[in-house]
Amino acid sequence: MPNILFIPFPKKKFEAYLSSMQVGWVDQLSKSQKDQLFKLAVVDFYAGKLSADDLDGIASCLWDSLTHEEKRGDWVGNIMLSASDLGYLTRAIKGDGTHYEALKATLIKIRNFYESFCL
Repeated sequence: MPNILFIPFPKKKFEAYLSSMQVGWVDQLSKSQKDQLFKLAVVDFYAGKLSADDLDGIASCLWDSLTHEEKRGDWVGNIMLSASDLGYLTRAIKGDGTHYEALKATLIKIRNFYESFCL
C-alpha cells in the first residue's frame, strides 16, 4: 500500500480571503482578483500567518480555478503552480538531496514574486 499523506485544505483561512473580496467562492473571482488573493496569501506566508501547506493548498485551488487561456503564459499563474508543490517537495527531500534543488527553486520563485509584487 502506498504512503498517502492527507493535508487538510485551509478552508477557514481561504474563506477569510474570499470574504475580504466580498465573494462566496473562487469561481466568482476575476483573474486579477485571483492574482490579488494569491499576493495576499504570499504576504501572509512571509509574515508567518500561513504555513507552507496552507500556501500550497491556496495556490492549488487558485491554479485549478484558472481557465486554460488564463494559465497559458501567465507569470503569476506559473508562481501559483510552483507554490502548489510546496507540501510535496518539503516532504520528498531524501538524504541524497533528491528534490532539494526543486524545493530551493520553488522557494526562490516565490521569494522573487514576493519582492517584486508584494512589497
